[in-house]
Amino acid sequence: MISGLNLSCDMEHLALLYLATLQAICHGTRHILRELNAKGYRIKYIFLTGGLGKNSVFVREIADITNSTILIPAELDAVTLGSAILGAVASGVYPSFLDAMSSMNKIGHSVTPTSDSSILKFHDRKFQVFLAMYEDQMKYRRLMK
Repeated sequence: MISGLNLSCDMEHLALLYLATLQAICHGTRHILRELNAKGYRIKYIFLTGGLGKNSVFVREIADITNSTILIPAELDAVTLGSAILGAVASGVYPSFLDAMSSMNKIGHSVTPTSDSSILKFHDRKFQVFLAMYEDQMKYRRLMK
């Protein structure tokens, strides 16, 4: 759900819309983590694979918004790596998937959340907006049933 769109199409507004889209994905992830942690999980790390792991803006935003350490694997192409792991186990190079995964997959680097309280407070406020919009969306869905 997007709020506050206007007819502007200059580069600054497109950049802000792009950033807002990335942040919305991150706030959705924060919402999921909050619900899982409320059920007894204690998730502190996010293992990020695929194309978004190459996007430094997304990686920074998800670390800050979820207050999680982001682990970026050395090999970002999870599909190719997964296929290689399957092949290695099937051919007997490794006796188990766990052995193959432990040997073939390593952390390339990690990104920790900011300690800047003004950024954290900003994202806390923005998360409250996200939750209000989410609740509104659920209300609209119920109305349309």
